[in-house]
Amino acid sequence: MSIAEAARILGYSGSTIRSMLADGGLQAMRVTRGGPLLVTVESLTKLIEGAEPVPAEAVQARRASEPVQLAVIQGGRK
Repeated sequence: MSIAEAARILGYSGSTIRSMLADGGLQAMRVTRGGPLLVTVESLTKLIEGAEPVPAEAVQARRASEPVQLAVIQGGRK
């Protein structure tokens, strides 16, 4: 998927996704030489599965117009 799609799914900016790619938090590949960089679904799934759940009370307390953010724990620590 594109960097923009990954950013939309995670609620992050494209710059944050690029930083995560540079840091190894996400993986990407180019299907064709010189083509766009595509984030692998596998790496996005692993990141989401490692996210800390948000308590239901916190979600209910937020206004409906605010995006819900994931708290990602890497290496077992916040």
